[in-house]
Amino acid sequence: MKKNQTICLTFDIEEFDTPRVDYHVPLPLARQLDISREGVARLLDMLAGMGVSVTFFVTGVFANAYPALVRRMVSEGHEVASHSYSHTEFRQGDYTTSKEVLEEITQRNVVGYRSPRMAGADAQGLSRAGYRYDSSTNPCFLPGKYNNFGLERRVHRQGSMVEIPASVATFMRVPLFWLSLHLMPLSLYFWLCGVSGREVGFLNLYFHPWEFSEEIHNKDLRVPFYIRRNAGDKLLTRLAMFIDRAKGCQARFITMNELADSAMEVR
Repeated sequence: MKKNQTICLTFDIEEFDTPRVDYHVPLPLARQLDISREGVARLLDMLAGMGVSVTFFVTGVFANAYPALVRRMVSEGHEVASHSYSHTEFRQGDYTTSKEVLEEITQRNVVGYRSPRMAGADAQGLSRAGYRYDSSTNPCFLPGKYNNFGLERRVHRQGSMVEIPASVATFMRVPLFWLSLHLMPLSLYFWLCGVSGREVGFLNLYFHPWEFSEEIHNKDLRVPFYIRRNAGDKLLTRLAMFIDRAKGCQARFITMNELADSAMEVR
């Protein structure tokens, strides 16, 4: 990784609906939220000792359930952005509703958005709702999910919106998202992050709070082995090691709003 690399660590704070939606496990909403709550608390405790600022994309459902935890994010120097109102379903008006919920709780202007499951978003709708940047695309091919192989990898504009894609590496567009940190040797993941950073000038890495909860290992959730691999305590350790190694290369950890500012200033 080159010196002074710009890195945005981002976390999609949501209801842990993966067992119910993807594996048909009747997981109650209260438990979905509690698993994510545990992961958020552990992340905040770890980040407090690392001296880095990150961006939390938070659903309105989670924010209403744990407003004090969302306020803690802001008080500890992190950015809170919108992850829609519900992670499970989208309704007309959710761009606005989620923004209003988060702004009421944080008493901050919420300017960023990421759609659940990187499903893409309506730039004009986001602009009308008052957002300034969107991070709802992963420009790679994921079987059964999406084929975004031809999408732009760099920060760019779509109308009035600043678009910040998730990071991928090399011409093969190897995704550097959450699952890569589970499955790749940490040295390979770090090297690919360095490749991507040199190619496009920034890193936008995203994770979920439930990955960092030890609950992820409970067999009743029926989560596949490849998601459980290196999850919980091990993933916290791997992320802390990544941060330490990047800081050793004098990397700059900034929020997504700061990246939107700096990227568009030079265009």
